[in-house]
Amino acid sequence: RLIRAGISVYASHTPFDAAGSGNNDYIMHRLGLGNISRLPSENGDFRESAMARVGYFSQPVLFVNFVDRLDEALGHPGGIKVSGEPQRLISKVALCTGGGGGYYKAALACGADVFVSGDIKHHEAQAARELGLCVVDAGHFGTEWLFTQNIASQLRRKAKEELVVFEAASNQNPFDRII
Repeated sequence: RLIRAGISVYASHTPFDAAGSGNNDYIMHRLGLGNISRLPSENGDFRESAMARVGYFSQPVLFVNFVDRLDEALGHPGGIKVSGEPQRLISKVALCTGGGGGYYKAALACGADVFVSGDIKHHEAQAARELGLCVVDAGHFGTEWLFTQNIASQLRRKAKEELVVFEAASNQNPFDRII
């Protein structure tokens, strides 16, 4: 129907997560992290983990404060789950938006203090905790809802006045928050 109506559609989800200035980089910058790079895979191969990122705080923060900072950076998505010692100092952060829970092993291998993703399975969190890695499951929606404002802002900046960018009005978490 869109094509028949003369409307072009470009859908970019996973490629934008992996791209420079994509969602992973965007959230890392919102957290105030520097020296951001691809998260090496468990064997040190950067190509295998093009999506995930690692970055550093200029000054370490307590894990409990990091969680507050993350909640703020994500716009208070609700339902953040954490595992780890609240008083642990966090300097090195690994992150993969969306369903990137499996990257926790690469986060461990590179010496990250905390790993953040949107879908961390029970056994992944359990293994990470046993190995001393703090983890944060901020929800799939919680780590990716910023996609719309991020890509729209970039398109507006790059296209200047040559392109009209409309952002979706509906951007709703499929889960209701129940306390």
